[in-house]
Amino acid sequence: MADSQGNLYGTTTEGGANGFGTVFEQSETNNKAYAQLHSFVYSDGYGPQCTLTMDAQGDLYGTTSYSGVNDDGTIFKIAPGGIFTTIYDFPVVSVNMRSNVYVDSLGNLYGTTQYGGLQGFGDVYELTSNGIVKILHSFNSTDGANPEKGSLTMDALNNLYGCTTNGGAYGKGVVFKLMPSNGAYTLLHSFNGTDGAYPLRVSILLDSQGNLYGTTEEGGAYDKGVVFKLTPNGVYTILHSFNGTDGNMPNTGLTMDSQGNLYGITEAGGANYLGTIYEIKGAVSTP
Repeated sequence: MADSQGNLYGTTTEGGANGFGTVFEQSETNNKAYAQLHSFVYSDGYGPQCTLTMDAQGDLYGTTSYSGVNDDGTIFKIAPGGIFTTIYDFPVVSVNMRSNVYVDSLGNLYGTTQYGGLQGFGDVYELTSNGIVKILHSFNSTDGANPEKGSLTMDALNNLYGCTTNGGAYGKGVVFKLMPSNGAYTLLHSFNGTDGAYPLRVSILLDSQGNLYGTTEEGGAYDKGVVFKLTPNGVYTILHSFNGTDGNMPNTGLTMDSQGNLYGITEAGGANYLGTIYEIKGAVSTP
């Protein structure tokens, strides 16, 4: 992620002083210097696979996949100046904590677990600014299952949006909406394979009209993944089906510029079979 001055922040899954991963900064304002903000020591986390999130005060938040008190992952915070704090240790019932966290204007954090929850298919949780954890929804497979390595998005009305990698009517993943205030859950779309399958590492992109954008790793016309759009009234559109030569396995989120163009990457495919960077022009209607 980048801050308003162009400084970049990220994580490594391994390496660092102890071999358990790091949090780093690549500075734009300090002579492009590289700094290691934290090196995990196992007891405070191991193997972060997340994109970092920054709040209005400049605090960074992220997750680790393993370790902590219960060896099931942690949520951590790094304040400006590099002060590191473990703010939550996941219990044994919530495993494979590999998603990003979303922070709202009040300092509450939202995220997902891949497994665990009441049914074993993962859940959506809230960690309030005063340290209280609430399970907002436990997936039951028919309404979604196993949200993996993505992040949630919140609209102006405080509704959360996300994807699960599996589950739904066809077992190939879903797009969902969740209202944190009362736990009201809505399944917005079940992927059936021809319209996409298995959204992985997806962070739903939301435009100013309330349309949702994302990717699936498989499915579509050539079974190599799609970029999709979902309107507020439930109309689903495939914006692009990858065919291999233009990319395969688009398993990351999308970025939008001010002209409404979408950008992303694929893990495989392309001229050298090693992935592509792509643009979809005019995909988003800008006001």
